[in-house]
Amino acid sequence: MDIPTKPVDPLLGQAIEAWQAVRPAQPPMLNRKTNEYADFLFAHRARRVAKHYINKAIIPMLCRKAGVTNADVRGNITSHRARSTIASRLYNAKEPMPLFELQEWLGHRTPEATTHHAKLTPNTLARAYNDAGYFARNVRTIGGDAAQRQFVSRSQAFTGHGREHQSILTWGKKAVAGG
Repeated sequence: MDIPTKPVDPLLGQAIEAWQAVRPAQPPMLNRKTNEYADFLFAHRARRVAKHYINKAIIPMLCRKAGVTNADVRGNITSHRARSTIASRLYNAKEPMPLFELQEWLGHRTPEATTHHAKLTPNTLARAYNDAGYFARNVRTIGGDAAQRQFVSRSQAFTGHGREHQSILTWGKKAVAGG
């Protein structure tokens, strides 16, 4: 039987192999999504361990053993939240996984399902905006290098929080007008 696998971090792979070495052997079981027989990681007495049991018993027990809380400001830590967190981190990595590759890795049928899990962080969005160079190109186009230097020096002097976007527009207009 050809069992599809997903690439995982070697440390996780080693933990899975260690678990498979000590748990009782389990027969392949029908995967309701693919209608094919597969080996399930969480199985006991030839039955899949229910998601409810994983979320309400196993994850809290593992959190206690690890010395971490099993909830945060967003609520209880669950298998689904872990999946969303991994998707977002892969999507926001320094060298991010492209959306369609992430969709395949998660096993989603549509890109919309993947974008539900993979959320851009503010840092990633700011980096993408900066890398696009849109604002800098427009300042150069409108007022040349002198306007850009004046804009940069004024924006570096600005230390307030929450008014940045309004101030950037105001200073940009002053820079262009020579003021």
